[in-house]
Amino acid sequence: MADRHAHSHDEPHTHGHGATACCGAEANAAPAAAFGAGRAYKVRGLDCAEEVAVLKQAVGPLVGGADRLAFDVLNGRMTVADDARDVADDVIVKAVAATGMSAVPWATHGADVKSDDHRRQQILFTAASGACVLIGLVLHVVLAGGFAQAWKLFGTHAGQPTPWPEIVAYLAAVVLGGRFIIVKAWYAVRNLRADMHLLMTVAVLGAMVIEEWFEAATVT
Repeated sequence: MADRHAHSHDEPHTHGHGATACCGAEANAAPAAAFGAGRAYKVRGLDCAEEVAVLKQAVGPLVGGADRLAFDVLNGRMTVADDARDVADDVIVKAVAATGMSAVPWATHGADVKSDDHRRQQILFTAASGACVLIGLVLHVVLAGGFAQAWKLFGTHAGQPTPWPEIVAYLAAVVLGGRFIIVKAWYAVRNLRADMHLLMTVAVLGAMVIEEWFEAATVT
């Protein structure tokens, strides 16, 4: 008991800060070090406090409660306490998969190159999305005939439809930026859970529909 108490204070600020920076709210999860002798899993898709809450809901009941789980968001690690209910690895892996994430035992994740590939893909898709936004802005300036005119045309294009090259660039930015969000949103719908990913998807699609309606009304 004394050993567990000592571990529970390891790096509390680091893990809380990582979750806060990602989602704007603290992750209500103990550091993984608190369960030093427990089973650990590498969870691909564990990026912030929102996923922590989802995993607690999906895996917690299997292991005897969410308090039997600890998370290291920065390293994508979920740890099951050594005094948790005895559950086979494949059952836990299957429960994680039902959330749109995936898990492998921590001891074997080093040989699983998919973990690093997932992170690289996130970086590449995010960078590509940002590049498409920049391309859209450049196209706006070029097609408008200069910065001054482009500023005047932001939003309305003087009652004319948005040029299709701009539409393509911005649409590509949305698709690339939402590559991983839309997957988790889909799983949220399947599980009847209105999480951050679903709300973000609805907000973006709603904004696009409203903008299209407003532009059509302006042109008419």
